[in-house]
Amino acid sequence: MTEKIMTKKKKHKFRQDMPFYLLLLPAIVTVFVFSYMPMPGVIMAFKDLDARQGMFASPWAANGGFAHFIYVFTVPDFADAIWPTVWINILSLIVRFPAPLIFALLLNELHKKVFKRTVQTISYLPYFLSWISVTGLASSLLSEYGGINDLINAVAGHRVGFLKNPDNFIPIYLFLSVWKSIGWGSIIYLANIAAISPDLYEAATLDGANRLKRAWHVTMPALLPTAMILLILEMGQLFGSNFELVYGLQNAYFQTEVISTVIYKYGLGSGAMYEATTALNLVQSVVALTLTLGANWISKKVSKVSLW
Repeated sequence: MTEKIMTKKKKHKFRQDMPFYLLLLPAIVTVFVFSYMPMPGVIMAFKDLDARQGMFASPWAANGGFAHFIYVFTVPDFADAIWPTVWINILSLIVRFPAPLIFALLLNELHKKVFKRTVQTISYLPYFLSWISVTGLASSLLSEYGGINDLINAVAGHRVGFLKNPDNFIPIYLFLSVWKSIGWGSIIYLANIAAISPDLYEAATLDGANRLKRAWHVTMPALLPTAMILLILEMGQLFGSNFELVYGLQNAYFQTEVISTVIYKYGLGSGAMYEATTALNLVQSVVALTLTLGANWISKKVSKVSLW
């Protein structure tokens, strides 16, 4: 009898939640089509692809099927893209990851609601621009006769070749990454801050804590679990790269290649190295998964915060 009642309750709850499942359905279908259906294509990394025989009937590659994996780590065009990818993402982790947290803490200290909402709205807007739009805007502003150089020329009487110095690639990359994501990334932290009980701040004030100490001893501990979860997810991106941003910034002087641009140019661009680029992409995915699992395990041991 009890089991029948529980079954009826589950069916009733399922019917109640049906509108939400229907709203979720397009996202599920999209993930399935674009993330799961292409998975059998991974087998190309282990084969010498023959278009006439097809992907599955093609012969296996040499060295037990690992010839293409050996190839991507020995050919300079592929191997040379690995370190720039890791280096750029380490710098991004150092610069971009704490930026939304710091921004949220600063916004939380603003008491004029109109000014606070205005700043929030302005900071969110870049997120809705595509990366190609962002790189196009940056190229226009930073060009020799762009808006920024016009201001420099009016003040100092000369122009600066921002896009002609290869050393400027990483600073521009980091700045655009932070500029586009800082406002949207702060939403999660601001939601956490809004959930903190005002009684904690009142108690800290009564104990003599100033604004800085309240932020450090009340706000930061409340944000730590969320920050750790986001850090775990970010760790999986250390071997990834922002293809649109890197590719959009490349010119005659900015020739930095990362894994995703190499995969595009040699796999989709030339259309002649599907097996090697698939192997490189598979290595990238395995490393990303390993880093995510490792970061999750360390976080669980150290801070008791984990994804599962």
